[in-house]
Amino acid sequence: MQLKDNNNNYKYRTIFFDPIIHQQATITNTEQSYSTRFIVQKRHKYYVIKTKDIAYFTFKDNILHIVTFNKTRYVMDKNVSEIERTLNTSDFFRINRQTIINIEAFDYYENHFNYKILLHFKDNILDPILAGRVKSALFKKWLQGEF
Repeated sequence: MQLKDNNNNYKYRTIFFDPIIHQQATITNTEQSYSTRFIVQKRHKYYVIKTKDIAYFTFKDNILHIVTFNKTRYVMDKNVSEIERTLNTSDFFRINRQTIINIEAFDYYENHFNYKILLHFKDNILDPILAGRVKSALFKKWLQGEF
């Protein structure tokens, strides 16, 4: 971005360090709206699934599955990245490339070798998942509300 100073000289300013632009980005992020429900199809019927009822999202065999807390499975025509952008990050965490979990489905984790963790879920709604080093550190911060 070019700006003229008092002597009619051009000065260059980087946008990345402009505090006004940073404030606008922060405001935009806090005002972001999140999905509160999804419309899914099962056989020839369409159902509305509330986000709070979803235990996890998983991507298997090129199909996105939504699994609710009562273990009902639905199929959705989106990918994990598209879903991740619409979810509230205080409730959902993408633990690997295939799976996004709800904080309410999580039960506990165990430390594993090489700074990895093994996540366990309530009511065995999902098999334990081994999270890598990077995701483990992010997950622990997310649990503490720092993410």
